[in-house]
Amino acid sequence: MPHHTLVASCCQFTKHKSTLKHYDCKESKTRDVAFHVSKPVPDQTTYTPLTFGTILYNSGSGYSSKSGKFTVPESGTYLFWTQIEMYDSNSQMKVWIMSKGLILAAGLVSTDSNIDDATADAQVVKHLTTGDEVWVEITDKHKLTENDGSYFGGVLL
Repeated sequence: MPHHTLVASCCQFTKHKSTLKHYDCKESKTRDVAFHVSKPVPDQTTYTPLTFGTILYNSGSGYSSKSGKFTVPESGTYLFWTQIEMYDSNSQMKVWIMSKGLILAAGLVSTDSNIDDATADAQVVKHLTTGDEVWVEITDKHKLTENDGSYFGGVLL
């Protein structure tokens, strides 16, 4: 069911129930905008957008597998998430969700001689305008696992 249909149905329901609080509801025209990608491409460069080999979902066509960037197709508040799995002992790596050259969220992974497989995670909620770009960067070059344990996604709330 499209988002705008669900919102309109909920609003009609609340209007007809006298015991429920009335909300000023208007049918949302918001498009379905969301993406989720996984399996980072090997040999990534630090401080540049990570690219992912598998697009699992890309409604609204905002994510580009070529650039590794999500371009905001509609202004609004977005939730972004990432998890990057590193396979390298005695190492450390930061993972950043970026926009306009600024760090929106950061995660850190650190391993020792007994742990050689670990993940860094980051999440952020941010209001963005049409045309803004969001991407993931790493700060140190390490072996990233090429599986679904590494991913990047976002959704218009």
